[in-house]
Amino acid sequence: MWILVVGPEGALDRPEGAVAALRELGCRVETADLWDAFDDEALAREPPTVVLIDAIEEVDAGRAALMRVRAVGALAEVPVIIAVTVNAITRLDVGDGFDDFVLAPFVPPELYVRIRRAEWVRSEFAGQERIKMGSMLIDLAAHE
Repeated sequence: MWILVVGPEGALDRPEGAVAALRELGCRVETADLWDAFDDEALAREPPTVVLIDAIEEVDAGRAALMRVRAVGALAEVPVIIAVTVNAITRLDVGDGFDDFVLAPFVPPELYVRIRRAEWVRSEFAGQERIKMGSMLIDLAAHE
């Protein structure tokens, strides 16, 4: 699993940031500045599991980053989570289009669960006719 973290220049490498928390969890992490262009070909070969927009206090910049992410074909269906502070959470809107949000400063286990949840909701196993438990998959419709 690898995670693409998009955030403001200079803020991505802070010790209490998303990149550090994800690396602590053992995730492969790549970063992109809020305004960098994405390498469409590389992302098409191996899209990330989740895109985490590390907006912190910059909710409007996070929305702009979401629009840029969704415009990239390889990222159009990848779940996007926004990271904000408690003060910035009131500026989020359900209609913004994020799959989930997480509060900063990060609690690594919570961040991990939110990433896995976003991945699950967008997966082929999210339907009611399939139940996945660990490595076992029960297909109720096919009785398998």
